[in-house]
Amino acid sequence: MHIDVQIKYQNAFLRELIEMTCEDIKIDDEEILQDLFYKPDNQTFTYNALFHSSFKTIHIRQYIIDRLLTQSISWEDIGMRWDELLAWSHHTNQQRVVAHNVWARIREVSSKQFEIDKLINTENDKMQEKLKIIEIIPSCLDIYCSDATDKQHYKDLLQNIANSFTEKIVRTVVIPNEIDQFVPIAKRLDPYSKSTVWHLFRQQPLTLLPSATDTNVEEMPNPTTCHGLLTQADKTFDLFTAQLNDICTNWKTLSVSSWIHLFPDKRYIDYDLGILEPLLDAVVTPILKQILDFWTGRENLMCLCQGIVSLLTYLKVPIDDETHLLFDSIEQLDKTKTGDDFYKVCENFYKNYSNKYLPQILNLIGRYKASDELITFLHSLAATDADNLLEAVNDWDETLISTKTVLDLVLIKTFLDRVYTKIDLLRKKQPIPDEIHRVILCFEEVQKDDEFKSIIQYFESCSKLLSSIKRVYMDLTNKERSKRRRIFDIVQKVCFGFVRLPVNTHGRIEYRFDVFIKEQAMYYADLSELCDRARLIEYSSNSTNKMKKDSEQEIRELRFFVGMVAVIETILTNLTSLNMTSHPFVLDFLSPKTEFTCIAGNYQK
Repeated sequence: MHIDVQIKYQNAFLRELIEMTCEDIKIDDEEILQDLFYKPDNQTFTYNALFHSSFKTIHIRQYIIDRLLTQSISWEDIGMRWDELLAWSHHTNQQRVVAHNVWARIREVSSKQFEIDKLINTENDKMQEKLKIIEIIPSCLDIYCSDATDKQHYKDLLQNIANSFTEKIVRTVVIPNEIDQFVPIAKRLDPYSKSTVWHLFRQQPLTLLPSATDTNVEEMPNPTTCHGLLTQADKTFDLFTAQLNDICTNWKTLSVSSWIHLFPDKRYIDYDLGILEPLLDAVVTPILKQILDFWTGRENLMCLCQGIVSLLTYLKVPIDDETHLLFDSIEQLDKTKTGDDFYKVCENFYKNYSNKYLPQILNLIGRYKASDELITFLHSLAATDADNLLEAVNDWDETLISTKTVLDLVLIKTFLDRVYTKIDLLRKKQPIPDEIHRVILCFEEVQKDDEFKSIIQYFESCSKLLSSIKRVYMDLTNKERSKRRRIFDIVQKVCFGFVRLPVNTHGRIEYRFDVFIKEQAMYYADLSELCDRARLIEYSSNSTNKMKKDSEQEIRELRFFVGMVAVIETILTNLTSLNMTSHPFVLDFLSPKTEFTCIAGNYQK
């Protein structure tokens, strides 16, 4: 064929050779459809025979055209099979182009204006309609007829229909009357089969259904059969749509108790309203959602209101009458209120809070109620208490409280301190109008810092472990009081002497100088630890500006103690140095009779 093209089809011998070769080629209907319909490919012999100029006068081209024309007439007269429609729908873009070229050529060479796309769309619509029936009716049988005595009979009929699609032409697949009678009900109920609202409505007492004595109501079919149960579900759906219509029409005057019970789970409110959208008034639906969100989240809202009150009380910020009125109206909302009552309160709250602030900020403010015990505890901590906790927790069993928990606690303390500092700065500059909202904005500004992005999680974790945190804090406080008492006892009256102690260093005995307080069995290491604590106590008293007149003497004694330990440290250093130079009088300090005293802070001997 390539040579034939090069010589522009002018060689009679070559043309005759091609024709003789094609006479020996046998091509059947299956191959034609495979190459030009099921898997259309422009590289096949069948395609080239139909389009290449070398085959223009050869009988095999006419044979292919005749077979495709016959097939198209058959499709138009009796319809197409399921596998044929499926093959067409699965064509790639390239295959679709090849197929369209084939049928365009058929239209060119014949008087028949065959539209393959139109035919396939028509046949596919018929198939999809029947497939939809065998899809939705089993679902309806499972949902509404689970206890029907004849359920399996209908399931078998539906399975037979499904099987016939693979064996018959789509047009010849017949839906039996037994199944067809369910189609209108199934089509009506199927879109709402996943709605929890609809299924909750169905579970209400059967007295909601029309009375059997009503002359306008047809006699109900046997309630133990699929027909009877589906008919009953259909009539219940009438009542359901009527109630939804009543809610949409009269939501302002109806008490919310008449309908909010249909939405028991706030996680599915949006989902259900989306499913029920065709049955609802598009204008009213957002209002119903707002009321439902407000009702299901009322506990969090009340927690927020009480949190704001607690925060403002702590800050000594007065609450204005408008805010009092809003918070009271939220607290008074119950199921007896009308939809209009709810909506007005919703709008007021959203305008003043939800639309102004991020949810995490409002959640933080709500912690003044939800985590009130934790916040009260944090308010009682001095600046150094948190540091002491962090230092002490390393000595505790991790099963009681972890270092991370204390880190979280310290972070919350830091966060609150920064917020309060920012609020104080604002209030010192000038009186703040609309003070509640300026306070909330301070929380918002501080929370923007990266270290506080997850602060709400720390509130939750620390609240759960508050009892353990308090236990560590109380034990730490008791220990600190004990250390303080020991410091004061030493300053008031103590006798001590210097000793030389043997120390095993890598298997070798060396001697180290130390100080020993016999009454309390203490050495220099113990004094050094108490010295660190004395410095911390003194710093805490100075930094918090809480030194009272009756504690001034204690502060002086703490300073005496720090000074005494410094002198002892110097003596030990000097003894070590003198001993290294073999000074002859070093051992005089170690005589059992050589004692030093500290009485009322006087350690000058």
